[in-house]
Amino acid sequence: MVAGERYELATGDVLAFPGNLPHSYQNADALQRARGVSVVVLAKAGV
Repeated sequence: MVAGERYELATGDVLAFPGNLPHSYQNADALQRARGVSVVVLAKAGV
């Protein structure tokens, strides 16, 4: 969920968003295994 909007991702999908937005992660099916990778890129303001 990013800024109150829910996204359902499939294998190979990518979701990019500004990190200052409220966000969370949850596996839709708690009985299934999930794997995620998070990449954070820091940039100066205005760049």
